[in-house]
Amino acid sequence: MLYLPHMKPHNLLSLDFDWFYRKPLVSLVSGTSHVCCAVRDGLGKMWREIYESFGPISANPMRFIGRLTGKNVPEQYDPEKYRPPIGEPMLVDVVVLLFILFIFVLI
Repeated sequence: MLYLPHMKPHNLLSLDFDWFYRKPLVSLVSGTSHVCCAVRDGLGKMWREIYESFGPISANPMRFIGRLTGKNVPEQYDPEKYRPPIGEPMLVDVVVLLFILFIFVLI
């Protein structure tokens, strides 16, 4: 059996190094984790408010054009006026698809 003289019991207080990672390090990691979670939650709330503030603008951008240009939008604004019809481009797509299919069948 190996016996070292400095391993003899004595009446003084002795701290092992494992005390430093068992007691204060656990508190440090826990505190750091709480701080990181609080920062994450705060940034999430801030981002959510920014995101939700753009909702009305993205729903109808023409409503806010007066603020950008200084001109007023006419009272009888029709959102459908600025949206092109979907039927004509779809008709062109179908005709081109049928033409390519016809060429493919012939070859």
